[in-house]
Amino acid sequence: MTVTIKRDTGFLGMLGSLKLLINGKVVGKVAHNDTIELDLSHDEAILHISQGGSRSNKVRVRNGDTVVIKTVTRTKILFLTMFAVPALLLLLPASFSSRPYIGIAAITVIGIIMLASETYKITKIP
Repeated sequence: MTVTIKRDTGFLGMLGSLKLLINGKVVGKVAHNDTIELDLSHDEAILHISQGGSRSNKVRVRNGDTVVIKTVTRTKILFLTMFAVPALLLLLPASFSSRPYIGIAAITVIGIIMLASETYKITKIP
């Protein structure tokens, strides 16, 4: 069984290779903007990916399927928010002594939300 996997994760998802998991076992990796063909021994399998705590949805794949991996829009927004929060906190008066702590707390919470949710989405291409 052969499945074609295209990675189109854009700027945000370009760091490092994504681990490909079939039925919960690592079977390979896919690099940024890469397309690979994965040979599988089963007629049907469950594909998902992971990378340093990030994960994706699970997709049932069959022989001849083509899937694309993209970064979830929510992840892009949260990533930009991590930079926007400290910038917005600079607008607070300099006498507001808790400003650095609020920024650190906000970035930490946003980071946890990013890791707790699906970062990537696998979609079958007809």
